[in-house]
Amino acid sequence: MTTDSADRAEWLKQRRTGVGGSDVAAILGLSPWRTPYDVYLDKIGEAPKELTSQAAHFGTKLEATIADEFSERTGIKCTMQESMYRNPAAHWEIANIDRYAGQGAILECKTARLSDGWGPSQEEEIKAGEVVSDHEIPLYYETQIQWYMGLLGVPVCYVAVLIGGQDFRIYKVDRDPDVFDMIREKVRAFWLEHVEKHVPPEPISVADVRALYAKDSGAMREASNEEAALVGDLKTVREQIKELEAQEKAIASKIILAIGADTGITIAGKKAATYKAQTSRRFDSTAFKADDPETYAAYCKPSSFRVLRVA
Repeated sequence: MTTDSADRAEWLKQRRTGVGGSDVAAILGLSPWRTPYDVYLDKIGEAPKELTSQAAHFGTKLEATIADEFSERTGIKCTMQESMYRNPAAHWEIANIDRYAGQGAILECKTARLSDGWGPSQEEEIKAGEVVSDHEIPLYYETQIQWYMGLLGVPVCYVAVLIGGQDFRIYKVDRDPDVFDMIREKVRAFWLEHVEKHVPPEPISVADVRALYAKDSGAMREASNEEAALVGDLKTVREQIKELEAQEKAIASKIILAIGADTGITIAGKKAATYKAQTSRRFDSTAFKADDPETYAAYCKPSSFRVLRVA
């Protein structure tokens, strides 16, 4: 992937014309960052302007370094992909890999803050030429990799990840035709039934609901058994929270009374609780409105949002 801003803009434009590996997990409902509706908005050109996160920025910057480290450790030579692959028989199927690795394999370079979802490195087995253990990588990356291998017809994908800036791990992932076929069918349905017809997919997050249905219809309907159970569960949890908050307030009051004029108390010589004065500065909107009502009105913008209330 290029880091040049003009080239990246063109790459993003091309990516919107099809489904790439990074879209697959979201379409399947497996991505921790995006939903099918997010992908839909992106493909029809209505997504909010992309803001590159620090993690994504440095992930791109470190891609070449990770690829070089992979080659140095394994002896497998890596080469860049010349251009984005597009299936001529299904124009929405695209693949933009990080590197080709040796003969008949590809490489994906990742960065991660934490090791959650990443199993033991298979580096020594890869270098020995015989991998007998099962790889363990996050599922949302597994689907991305299976998509690439299926489209490009390669049997193996290596994954090199730098975790926490100092833990380098390598994995070998074999192509699974059954998984690819499942993904391909889901992607095909998403593109043909949603993107091409401009029909948004069903929401799977609160953010999706807020975006799709910013205003309610005004209609009430009878709840299903499952919905009624959820309402009951919410009531129960809220009552428990209310009781716990009351207990917290009572216990905190006893601790404050115990501290009294002191700064705090210790347990076994270690600081346990303090009760100290602190100062904060807050904008007094009430006073501002009274002193300058016209300016207040000019800068006061109405906002509308939906609120969940349970009777």
